[in-house]
Amino acid sequence: MREIARIVNDGPVRARWARRAGRDRGDSVAGVLLADDSSTLFLGNDLIVYLVLAMGGALLFGNLAAIIRPPATHRDGDLERAPVTRSLVMAVIGGIAALWALLSLLR
Repeated sequence: MREIARIVNDGPVRARWARRAGRDRGDSVAGVLLADDSSTLFLGNDLIVYLVLAMGGALLFGNLAAIIRPPATHRDGDLERAPVTRSLVMAVIGGIAALWALLSLLR
């Protein structure tokens, strides 16, 4: 078992990665892989725009659904209806965020 650990930690593969990347022997293989500039991001360079679109859409439709169709049953301490003003303000903020994200993706 110690032999396997020694090969993994100090083996020629790690030294080769470090030499290829121009890094010291002390850098980890994971550090060399994460520093690679040729990799692509998950969902491309527009990941933040997709996240804003999802959050804005959820904020918009969730608040509108709370106003239009409140839950049929209520638990103790729940309001009978959602606060209309607050829900409308949050729906507008979500709509603006979703619209911005859609326009950014279509540019």
